[in-house]
Amino acid sequence: MSSISMTSASVRIFTCLLVLSVSTQTHAVIPNSNDPDAYTEKQFRQEFLTYNQRTMSEAYQRVGERDPKWDGLVIEYLNGQAQRFTNHAAKEKNQVAVVTSDERMAELAALTVEFQCTDPLVNYVNLIHIKTQDDHYLQRARSAYEGMLASDYPINRKLHAAWRLMTILEGRELEEEAKQIEQAWVDLMCQAVQDPTRSLVDQYYLFWAHRDALNDDTYVRRWAQVCQRIDVAAPVNPWLVGAICGYYHVEAGWQVRGKGYAKTVTDEGWKGFKEHLKIAREHLVGAWEIAPQFPDIPGRMITVSMGLNNRQERLWFERAVTAQFDYRTAYTNYLWSIRPRWHGSLNHMYRFGVECLSTNRFDTRVPGLFYKVMDDIHDETDDYSFWRRPGVYENFITYYDGRKHELGQEDQQTWWESMKVSTGWACGRIPEA
Repeated sequence: MSSISMTSASVRIFTCLLVLSVSTQTHAVIPNSNDPDAYTEKQFRQEFLTYNQRTMSEAYQRVGERDPKWDGLVIEYLNGQAQRFTNHAAKEKNQVAVVTSDERMAELAALTVEFQCTDPLVNYVNLIHIKTQDDHYLQRARSAYEGMLASDYPINRKLHAAWRLMTILEGRELEEEAKQIEQAWVDLMCQAVQDPTRSLVDQYYLFWAHRDALNDDTYVRRWAQVCQRIDVAAPVNPWLVGAICGYYHVEAGWQVRGKGYAKTVTDEGWKGFKEHLKIAREHLVGAWEIAPQFPDIPGRMITVSMGLNNRQERLWFERAVTAQFDYRTAYTNYLWSIRPRWHGSLNHMYRFGVECLSTNRFDTRVPGLFYKVMDDIHDETDDYSFWRRPGVYENFITYYDGRKHELGQEDQQTWWESMKVSTGWACGRIPEA
């Protein structure tokens, strides 16, 4: 989804449009199951690496504080960090190759200090590799933030520097200074969202980098300030505004409702919850219509549909996995939506697990959803009674054999065989075990 992959992105847009009329009934086959070229997280990570390099080592070569004595070291160092940023929270099978070892990164960090490198992005990256967060660390964090703010580096890097300093200050209970940095971060985010030169792809990466914070009600107040300023008529970047405001209103709704059981929610809580979800739906549907090739929006719409009780969870699930076949959040959100407490059933959950297993796409994490389904069914029943139904044990064996033959599992053969033994016991298949 970087600029070098817009041709493939346009193909995915066309593909997404084919599912506009999909029904909300459960289908027997997950979209793109039989397409070996379906877009996956592994491809996304490769494109994300290109973006990280463009906004780090390539940006350094354009606007950094250059010096021949450290230029080569800095470029290697920033490329190594770009690989690590790219692999954040990724399972091994989806990670990009890490060319620069941890030992080499530590060596490069020490050399930049030894050579008294003054580049603010390098100083910020050095913070990530410092283990002891003493008073000197706080001063370095302040210096890196101030240097980044005054630099010509891309605004996404400035946002990360501000966020890190905020986190450090809050951890030390330096509340007044933390609030000042928070306001600066809000200003930077609004500036980034309203930048008319920001491409759709760069809008997505900016959103993606902050998506986890948008999913955390700890930061609702912070995002409320952003949304109050960017949610205007005819915004410059409507997709980005829709994505951020949509995610914000989902979290704000849950904060008003509370995270307890339904019987604990007040009438006022239900009212506020529904109001926020309706606003969220308007924003998210608008964003999806602009760019159906991004999976995050339809993935989030699964939970919005649950809250609004409009039974469109399968529709949005299929739209999400059409955009990215192995988009994990869509699978886990949909699985939650078909639990018995959400108008689903154990049979519905099991059928979905078999759908995931039947894709046979062991190059992705999709077949692994079968195991999660069975684990969730055990949570629902608090026993192994469902596991002992006809065909369940055989599906477990299919799953374990598939995992055995994955690339990189050569030294795990005994483990997967032992899983067959324990599962045989749980399924009541003692002779096989």
